Amino acid sequence: MSDDKQQQTRDEVAQEKFGKKFEELDPMERIQVGGTIGGRSRGDAEGGDHKEHLNMVAQEKFGKNFDDLEPMQRIQVGGTVGGQAGGLYTGTGGDQ
Repeated sequence: MSDDKQQQTRDEVAQEKFGKKFEELDPMERIQVGGTIGGRSRGDAEGGDHKEHLNMVAQEKFGKNFDDLEPMQRIQVGGTVGGQAGGLYTGTGGDQ
């Protein structure tokens, strides 16, 4: 992906998630934007609906949809989804 296209994608996701440009985000928000972009890329490559997968894992772990989670919970869900995509993790196990 070209640098211009990558920056455009970052800005689009940052606007969608936080209503700001990527450069205006704090470090934790930037991580979330990166995770969203990576997850969408994996979802597109696998022919799946990434948002649906995030919601499924969020429900398993926290009993809520992804959009209703706190930032740290979103990071945990993103890590679980990323691990599943990489074949490193096969179940959520829940966070009790």
